[in-house]
Amino acid sequence: MIQEVIAYMTTPASAWARDLGFLAESISIDARWNRYSDAYRPHQRNCHEAILNATENLPQRQRIVLLGAGIIYDVPLADLIERFAEVILVDCIFSKTTRKLVREFPSVKLVEFDLSGVCEHLATHDGKKNLPELKSGFPDVALEADLVVSLNILSQLPLMPEKFARKRKWDGNIAKWGEQIECAHIIGLQELPGPSLLITDFAHLTYPERSHNSYVEESTLYSITSDPETEWIWDYRPESVESGKARCALKVGVWMFRK
Repeated sequence: MIQEVIAYMTTPASAWARDLGFLAESISIDARWNRYSDAYRPHQRNCHEAILNATENLPQRQRIVLLGAGIIYDVPLADLIERFAEVILVDCIFSKTTRKLVREFPSVKLVEFDLSGVCEHLATHDGKKNLPELKSGFPDVALEADLVVSLNILSQLPLMPEKFARKRKWDGNIAKWGEQIECAHIIGLQELPGPSLLITDFAHLTYPERSHNSYVEESTLYSITSDPETEWIWDYRPESVESGKARCALKVGVWMFRK
């Protein structure tokens, strides 16, 4: 807990990212990756493999852009540095671990960006409480990339904006607006000039006490139009570690959008 407080005080972050809770969430996620490293390792390997497989048949490897790479553990950074002239990591917050790790690699660049397309407006609104229209959720560097990867962020994009808007009683259909944020990200990936890879959870699994086979499944996405090319289970809260709480997991899938 003390380490997390120190991280909150010392991690660089924009005012809007702090106000909307992204910094606190980033630190919490980073702590969970360290606490549950053994349980998270299969998910990490699967993410690495999916990304590296997507790079195999590219016509060229000048630039790869990874959206949602603020927590570096699911990025096969060393392999990507060898394969690409430029590796661009994009997120609204970069953990201290990420910043320290990439410091020694001049070909790796960090781009702070609002991937939801609405958060900066929410935090700096002029007193009006109408839900803001979506702006682009993609930085310009994505338009000139040989491959763009959306990495474990799709289901997360609407969460903070929806929470912020509900807490402050903003006008409009917040659930529908959240769905638009999510859909805009998928459409944006599909419309990029080059190929893109989507890695995201799409279902949440809650296991009854002492059960390893039966579970309650709930979708974590508003909508997605096709089955994943590959999928796996990510035990993000393993019962063996989190005693006294039900085991919880996510179904994670991979979609490749090719031109």
